[in-house]
Amino acid sequence: MNIEIYLFIACFIAHELEEVMLLPPWLRHHRHKLAKILPSKLQPVLSISRTGFAVIALWEGMIIATVSLLLPESAWWFGMVAAYTLHLLLHCGQFFMLKKYGLPVPKLITVPLELPLCFYILSQSLSVAPVTSLIFASVIWTAFAAVNLATAHAIYSYSRKR
Repeated sequence: MNIEIYLFIACFIAHELEEVMLLPPWLRHHRHKLAKILPSKLQPVLSISRTGFAVIALWEGMIIATVSLLLPESAWWFGMVAAYTLHLLLHCGQFFMLKKYGLPVPKLITVPLELPLCFYILSQSLSVAPVTSLIFASVIWTAFAAVNLATAHAIYSYSRKR
């Protein structure tokens, strides 16, 4: 299954590059409409620069690559893939939410292309570890990803104020 590990890393990089290139200008352009629907805690993301976005993506990419290379095909790796899959599914939810508010949707092409690979990888996980281990690792990775992303954005916001 080694090819899937490298494909996963490549998919993550492609998705993050797409976000770095498309989202900061899109967020700036639609800042006023988004400010009306986003909770106040999430509003600092509306002014993130492409560089700030890239630094956060690089940090996440180093974590993804390290875990992928050090713990391949383990419950922890599959848990990380599950957390990333949830991230992609959240983009699908954002798509419908933005449509509801009449906002144009950023053209994220990687989401529909990567979801099948993620689902395939996750289908292979059942032969590697018990379901309870996979669920536990998925919950831990999802929580870690949320805290990591919130921390990275907080550091970015703090550094912009200085």
